[in-house]
Formats: sequence, C-alpha cells, structure tokens
Amino acid sequence: GDTYALGETIEYDITVTNGGNVTYHNVVVKDELTGETWTIDELAVGETETFTTSYIVTEDDLLNGHVLNEVTAAGEPIEDPKDPEEAKLPEGNGEKDEPTDTLQPSLYVKKETTTKPANGKAYGLGETIGYSIVVINNGNVTIDNITVTDDLTGDSWTVDSLKPGDASAVFTAEYVVTEADILAGSVKNVATATGKDPEGNEPNVIPGEKEDLTVDPNPNMTIEKELTNLPAKGYFTVGETAEFEITVTNTGNLTLKNVTVSEDLEGATILSGDGYSVTGNEAVIATLPQGGKVVVYASYTVTEDDLGKEVFNIATVTADGPEDPEDPSKPLDPDDKNDEEEIPTDDVADVAGVKIWNDQDNAFATRPETITLRLTADGEEIGTTTASAPDWAYSFPKLPAHTTEGAEIIYDVTEDAVVGYDTVYAENGYDITNNLQQYTLTIRYWYEGVDGEAAAATFNRSYSYGESYNVASPAITGHSVDRSRISGVITGDAEYDVVYTPIYYTLTINYVYEDGTTAARSYRGILNYDIYYSIGSPALEGYVASTMRVSGRMPARDTTYTVIYVPETTIIDEYGVPLNIGSVVMNVGDCFE
Repeated sequence: GDTYALGETIEYDITVTNGGNVTYHNVVVKDELTGETWTIDELAVGETETFTTSYIVTEDDLLNGHVLNEVTAAGEPIEDPKDPEEAKLPEGNGEKDEPTDTLQPSLYVKKETTTKPANGKAYGLGETIGYSIVVINNGNVTIDNITVTDDLTGDSWTVDSLKPGDASAVFTAEYVVTEADILAGSVKNVATATGKDPEGNEPNVIPGEKEDLTVDPNPNMTIEKELTNLPAKGYFTVGETAEFEITVTNTGNLTLKNVTVSEDLEGATILSGDGYSVTGNEAVIATLPQGGKVVVYASYTVTEDDLGKEVFNIATVTADGPEDPEDPSKPLDPDDKNDEEEIPTDDVADVAGVKIWNDQDNAFATRPETITLRLTADGEEIGTTTASAPDWAYSFPKLPAHTTEGAEIIYDVTEDAVVGYDTVYAENGYDITNNLQQYTLTIRYWYEGVDGEAAAATFNRSYSYGESYNVASPAITGHSVDRSRISGVITGDAEYDVVYTPIYYTLTINYVYEDGTTAARSYRGILNYDIYYSIGSPALEGYVASTMRVSGRMPARDTTYTVIYVPETTIIDEYGVPLNIGSVVMNVGDCFE
C-alpha cells in the first residue's frame, strides 16, 4: 500500500489534452520508461486522448529507491500567421515518481535428511546420516559471493550469484553418529550462508536446521568365559591347573570405564595380560569403547576336594557408564554380568539303584525278604550288597571312576536269580526291574475220552507266578464230568483234560383204559440225551388210543407217557332223512329207534 515491491506491476494512465487554441496534428506521445509510443492524428482544442501502459518493478528500481516514469508529447510545428518564418512546436510532458521497497537482501537455506535409520525410527551409534542442502535467494536483491556452510560436518560450498527467487544446486553432506549424539538424544545440524548484496551489505539468512532422533542410551556388555586347556582325557586330576580366557565386550552404545572382572571361585587367580591391570584378584579395564573387547586370563588348580563334584568357575564383570544428561545424579551404568565355566574333574563313581517290582504290589506274596546284588568292575566281581523292603534301594558308594591310566572303569550290577521273576536291567543306570513271570493254564474238554470229540472250547488263560486259579468245568446237558473244577497255584505252564460221559435216561409208556386198568404191556427204553424216539401205540380191537405214536427227543431226565384207550365210536349222520334226531354218538353194539 506504500511502496512497490520487486516484480510488482505499475499500471499507468496517460492523458494528453490540447490546452492551446489551435488544433494539433500528428501528436507523438512517448512513455520513456516503457518505450511505448502513440500517435494522435488530430487533437482539437480542448480535446483529450488517454492511453494505458504498465511496468514491472526491477531490482534496479529497488536500488534507485523509486520508479520515475516520464511521458512526452509533441505535435507538428504550427506557423505563426504574423511571422510565417516563425513556427511553434506544440509539446508537453508528464512524469510520475513511485517509491519502491527498501532493499531486503535475504537467503534461505533449505536442509533435508536423505537417509533412513536402520531401525526405521532413530539413528544408532556409527550410522551415517545423509543431508541435502539448497540455498535460495528469498530477498528482493541479487546476492553475490555466497558461501554455504554445514556446521556439523564442516563442509562448505560457494555460489557466485543468486538473483531473487533463484536456488542453488543441491549440495550433499554426511555425518556419522557419535556417542555424544546418543547421550544428547538427537543429531541437530544447521546449515548457514553468507554473501553480499550490490551495496555490499550482508543478507539476512534463514539457516537450514534438521534434527534427527538417536536411539536411547544403552550401556551394555557381555562376558564369556572359556576353558582353554582341557586335557585329552576330558578331566583334570589333582594338582593340574585349568586355564581360562574371560572375554569382556562392550555391546552397548556408550563408552564404559572401570570395567572390573573378578573370580568367584575360591582359589582362582587372575593372570596379567594386555588391556587391563591386576589388583588383588581383580582385572580392571580403564576404558572400554563401544564394540571394544578385552581378554582377561585366569587359572585354577584342582584339589582333592574337587574330585567327584561339579566345580564351576564363575567370573563377574562390573562397569561404570557415563553421566545421564537428563539426570546427572544417575550414571548410565550397565547391569553386572557373569558367566560360568565348568572344570571337569575326575569322578568318584557312586553305583546305586533301586529294585522295581512289577508284581501287582506283591499281590501273590511272591517276593523274597532280601535280594543279593553283585558288583563287577571291568568284568571282575568286587563286592556284594543286599536290598530289602521297604524301598529296595542299594548302593556301592565311592567307587573310582577311572583306572590310574585314565581309562573309564565299567561297572555292572547283577542280582541272584529270584524264583518266579524275570530280571530286566536298565539300559542307563543301575535300576533293576523284576517282572513276575507269566504262565499259561490250558484245560481241554472231551466227550467220552481224551483226544476224542471236543466237548467245549479249550480254556486258555495267562496267570502270574503264584496266582491261584479255580476254573469250573462247563455244564453239558445229558453228560457227567470227571472233574467239575480245576484249581491250584501257578508255578509254571499247566495243562489239564476233562472228560464228559453221556448219562442214560428211561423212557416209559403206560397203556391204560379210561378206568386206569392196564390195557397193554408198558414200554420201557434206555436212551441218551437228545436221542430221537418214535414208539407206536399197540392196536386194541374196539378201542382207540389217545396217542397213536409217542415221539420226540429224549430230555435229560427219565420220562413217562400214558396212553389212554377209549371204546371206539361210530358217528351216524342222516341229515335229509325226516327222523328228526339229528346226530347221535353211540358205542359199538348200542341200538337206537
């Protein structure tokens, strides 16, 4: 509203007026600023012509502090009637002076991060951050002799000149994240620029700033202990010395100080080495940078008390971390770490086991009171012991594990045979299982004699040693059995034969009259069970038997039938004869009228 800025457009109206008392011809109007011209063929007295033009403000205008626009107009000469040799030139001019903005030399530095952190969130120690830097003339005047500087990397670049609105080429820089950046929590990088405007003034500079997060401080370390001189025989004997390498590594992202390694095993000794000092029985590493590694050496001499035991050598490491910028009272110390390494020593072999009874909890009272166990070493018997209730455990304590030459002694345990049991030795260890022996009871059933016709399916069943059995012979109708029950106690496989004999029964048929008196001699027959019979009743003149034939299959009992004889009768049927007597039943010899 007050001044014109670089690049703004000024609009002009140009008015030409004939203020004289004669008409003008061929009036040429010229705008000195824009260079535009116009011609008015005839401009009568008092007449006005208007023209328009425009102008864009330049850097020179800003340097001048204003835009001066002058317009001129001139027509053809006009003769003076009083003096024809004298002519007058109609002319005029007009100007407009517009103020422009003051000089504003300014540079804007644009900075961007061109890389991504490995975890996608924050940069870790040693990671490289890439940057792109562009300087832009955001003022209204040309800046010359520009120097662009990256404060963090120290890189710099030059640009000869930038006009207003122009941008430089893209400059690149790289920076490797340090421990200080991790403690600070971020990497702040600022790029600046300097230069001169045409009047020698330094421009206002908007620096390019970029802040990238770094990972959280992580004070951490590891310790790894390794036995380095295990003998070929695989263990140490009394007086032999085990040697160790204790490797301490800074696995965090901060430098550690006063890294101290100590041995927990009484009698273990810290030896001298590179990268640490020995104080008492501790190794002290003054400074351990991130990724740094130091090997501490130690040794231990095996004593008699170590034999037959698990001897572990434990090393512990402690360290001091840097100060926490957010809370200086709390240093960033790593957690204490330790590692252990076993020292294999010659064993004291304790041969021990337990008797396991697989006998249904001694259901048949077959266990002995004690069991004798025999120990052999490399095949030679060297001792005995016993096992008994309630736990049936046994042991051969404190046996040497190796010969004097270092060869392993092979121990075996056997037991004296236990009647009624099978012995099973564990593949690993010395437990012994006694399984109650199983035997088969077989009973075969025959008709009338062994190896004859089978009377019933053979009985087969497995019994445990000492188990009682009591098997009833199956009942077969019409037969007697020589052994109705087989019983006993199993001490081995057992076999029995049972024979069935047919039973004979009497079939009696009595023949009587209606009054019970004997009509004919009775029939008597001796039959086996299920035998088919068919006996015809005797014929008696003048009588009819109640059953003409007695037949069927013999049941498993004596059986009696009675056949009753009744007088024979004749049926007279004279239907159609007008006797009006219907049907009459009469005995032989009876008469009727």
